[in-house]
Amino acid sequence: MKKNKLNIIIPLIFIFNLPIFGQVEDYFPLHKGDHWQYLYQEFLGSELWDYKVVDIIDTLADSSTVYVVNQCGYFFVSYKIMKNDKSIIYWTYDGLNGKYYPYLKFNGNINEAWPIDGSRWIKYDDRYVGQVMLTVTDSVFEFGLSFDSSFIYTMNKLYFMKGIGFINEEQEGGNTLSLLGCIVNGVKYGTIVDVEDQITPIDYKVTIKNYPNPFNNQTIIKYTIPEAEFINITMYDMLGREIEVLKNEYQNAGSFSIPWTAKGLSSGVYFAVIRYKNQMLTQKVIYQK
Repeated sequence: MKKNKLNIIIPLIFIFNLPIFGQVEDYFPLHKGDHWQYLYQEFLGSELWDYKVVDIIDTLADSSTVYVVNQCGYFFVSYKIMKNDKSIIYWTYDGLNGKYYPYLKFNGNINEAWPIDGSRWIKYDDRYVGQVMLTVTDSVFEFGLSFDSSFIYTMNKLYFMKGIGFINEEQEGGNTLSLLGCIVNGVKYGTIVDVEDQITPIDYKVTIKNYPNPFNNQTIIKYTIPEAEFINITMYDMLGREIEVLKNEYQNAGSFSIPWTAKGLSSGVYFAVIRYKNQMLTQKVIYQK
């Protein structure tokens, strides 16, 4: 199996400020078949993440177009563009409640903030010229993500480049998500590692982690098991009290994910524990309202 070096440095170089606004399609391009591949790096290691546009639903009752994006093979996110206002992109996670929230505004003023999904806030921070994938240079929108409208605590920084889309995320705690390559409207930029070229060791170990972390309202528990076996995944509080059993069944080998919503819980540290054969692994999960 061919191995690929993933220690690629992807600089985001800010050159000068641009006080010009843009439309969604300029900085959030979406066409069926578009594919973005990122390198996600955290203290536990690194892995490839793929975002792919898998479906387009044209002209809903509210004169909008919905784009369904598969992220990392784990879950689907729907983005919506209004035909009469193409300066805002709306989104919903998994379409669970059918309600779309304003996600990114490309016609706002610097430091303007707005709520998304009832629990988080996004702020338009600035616009620059930047460089990504070592070769592509164009204007970049920068946004901040927070749990509070005052933005005293900014959780993540998000960057979107004209013609390319989402290129970089700087997360709280030092984790990063960086664009390696993409295919946008049939044009390929950078490098995309094909599925058959990805490094997938046969003897991969039991793992468990979550994203985002810290989180507000909902996080995704991701885990892998090397062989088909009965597993148990349970959430506990700081005192070791059981909060919720997320999985308790026989499961085939592979990578999986479970959304967990902290319903009725106070802010604090919780633990996701996976039990597999004679192994037990724990992931610290930080809930911040």
